[in-house]
Amino acid sequence: ETGAQWRLGARYHTGDGVPEDKKEAVRWYTLAAEQGYANAQISLGLQYAKGFGVPQDYSDAVKWYRLAAEKGLAALVEEVDSLVTIPNQKLYQILGEETPMQEAFAKADDIL
Repeated sequence: ETGAQWRLGARYHTGDGVPEDKKEAVRWYTLAAEQGYANAQISLGLQYAKGFGVPQDYSDAVKWYRLAAEKGLAALVEEVDSLVTIPNQKLYQILGEETPMQEAFAKADDIL
C-alpha cells in the first residue's frame, strides 16, 4: 500500500522508531511515488531539492513536485466547476505592495 510505504519513508527520514537513514527513506518514497502517491512525490521532491539521501538535483525535485501538483489539480477538477488563479505578485502590482495579503485576497474574492 502506497500510504504505508510513504509513512515508512518518513520514519526513516526522521529516525522515528527506526535508525535515521535518508537513503532508505528515498527508497520507500520512490516506491510509493512511482505508483502515483502524491505525498510521496512531494517528499521525494524535497529529498532531491535538499540532497537528503541522494545527490542534490533540482531537475529531479521539480519533476516530482510537478507530478504531485498535476495529480492534485486532476483531483481538484473532479470537485469544482472552475478555478481561477491569480499570482500574488499580480495582486500586489494592482493593489500596492503595502496591502496586507489577507486584504488583497479579500479584494480578489470580492471581484470574483
